Amino acid sequence: MFELDFFIDLLFSLPKFIPVTLKLAFLSLMLSLSLAIVLAVIRHYEVPVLNTLTKVYISFFRSTPFISQLFLFYFGLARYVTFIRDMSSTFALVLILGLNTASFMCETIRGALLSVDKGQVEAGHSLGMTNLQIMWHVILPQAVKVAIPPLSNNFINLTKNTAMGFTVGIIDLMGKAKLEAANSFRFTESYLAVLIVYWVMIAAMTKVQSIIEEKLKNKY
Repeated sequence: MFELDFFIDLLFSLPKFIPVTLKLAFLSLMLSLSLAIVLAVIRHYEVPVLNTLTKVYISFFRSTPFISQLFLFYFGLARYVTFIRDMSSTFALVLILGLNTASFMCETIRGALLSVDKGQVEAGHSLGMTNLQIMWHVILPQAVKVAIPPLSNNFINLTKNTAMGFTVGIIDLMGKAKLEAANSFRFTESYLAVLIVYWVMIAAMTKVQSIIEEKLKNKY
């Protein structure tokens, strides 16, 4: 039978692990966003060779399951590469999650770059600005408005994907729920509790996203 006391105790103890989940998400965001900007610029200017490699990278990470990417890296390649074998599970998760999310963010940012009126780019060239100067002073400030809503969605999905960390031994929200379920055999109570915590956390993040979007709408 459903054990209400166990469920309530776990429900109120799980939030202690929210900082672990948010830390994983934030570190992965910094990596993915930095890489996505570079990839988007390469795609935008169709840099020879690099553009082709970028397309292959995006296709691979967008077309294969994240869990298989993580397992191939952390368990598969670790057999042959000492650096990976000695790597912490946290570093591995952040790395692969960052690489995975960057493939989605790249296309989001590229779409935002393409949304800027070409006439403004031509005006920049007529003033003697380089492509880098135009990108920094003309395109990026306008593209940010377009990119932030979908990038916020990417971050929310990234936060949910950190739950895969338990498969490599990370004790975050999902990892703690998994341990409690295994030790007590209270699977329904454990997984329901963690789902509720994720639900509340993501709902709060979605609310913040809405506030940011509204402020951007009013500003521009």
